[in-house]
Amino acid sequence: MLSEKIESQLLAARKNNDTVVKDTLTLLKASLQNKAIELQRDLSDDDVVKVIKSNVKQLNQTLDSAKTSGRQELIEKTTSQLELLSGYLPKVLSKEEIITQLSTDDTFSTDMPFGKAMGLLMKKFGDQVDGKTASTALKSYLG
Repeated sequence: MLSEKIESQLLAARKNNDTVVKDTLTLLKASLQNKAIELQRDLSDDDVVKVIKSNVKQLNQTLDSAKTSGRQELIEKTTSQLELLSGYLPKVLSKEEIITQLSTDDTFSTDMPFGKAMGLLMKKFGDQVDGKTASTALKSYLG
């Protein structure tokens, strides 16, 4: 399971005194424990991926703020954290890959309403796409 992989990497980071990995995975573990308490059950891999995506989104916001304020130290740390957490997420399709998939799928047509097409796209691809990229790709595809 994904949570076991995270736990083993956290232990390795503690042994190797890898501060960035240790701090990142400690915060992730706390988020996972909070989610498990909230749901009152053990987390499935899908639940773990959702929590990781939430943490990645928060880190992206932190990175944007750090870039705006010019804090190079925070930019480097946040970038490292994002790279680490992204390794736990399933592969995400690029804009071009989404457009290729849409053009080869009979379910989608260029005259479809955006809302309906977006719903179908998210249902079909699920964790393989992020909403922002999917929206941009769909707008390009629909013209």
